[in-house]
Amino acid sequence: MQICLLSVAALVLLPGGVLLPGYRTGLDYLTERMSLAVAILFCAVVARVRLPKPLVGAMAAITVVSFALSYRDDRALNQVEARVEQAVAQLPPGQRVVNALEAAESRIRPMTHLIDRACVGRCFSYANYEPCTGQFRVRAERQNPFVVWNYGDSWDIQMGGYVVQPRDLPLYKIDLCDPAKGEVCAAALEAGDRVSKTGLRIAKVRTEEGDRHE
Repeated sequence: MQICLLSVAALVLLPGGVLLPGYRTGLDYLTERMSLAVAILFCAVVARVRLPKPLVGAMAAITVVSFALSYRDDRALNQVEARVEQAVAQLPPGQRVVNALEAAESRIRPMTHLIDRACVGRCFSYANYEPCTGQFRVRAERQNPFVVWNYGDSWDIQMGGYVVQPRDLPLYKIDLCDPAKGEVCAAALEAGDRVSKTGLRIAKVRTEEGDRHE
């Protein structure tokens, strides 16, 4: 209980991020990451409490509903990721690719790293934030043909608004080519193009068989 309460206090007192020497950006989402530890400690505390059977049944029902909704969302995300992989597979090997898709109705950004996984062994995720932060083992210290080295550019590409420079070419973006059906394709960018974000309602994505999942 004491550790749980201290962790709850840490959520309130800790900053959301901290900038350490040698890094180009801060260590962010500290309190969000700590919330997992608080949840685990809370479960350990309440596990010692004897609960009435009706309450146990209600909690079990809530758990089932929660996991069912999570399964639905992850299933829809997997369908989007499969389409992104298909679009990337049509490109010549070793190309630089950025993602223009975002979840229109989500409070988080579940599509940020779709292109990172799809590019493994196929292409380069040009806006991947890890090399330009200096916080990971693979680091970009200067301009290179694989990934942006400036964190500001990486952020602008991820959030939308980045203007393509001649040094970025050739560069492809993954975007919707048929919004009505949720079809995804790769399109070549030119210098001066703005990398904007396209909102995609994940729960409305059609499967290849043509059915619709809410």
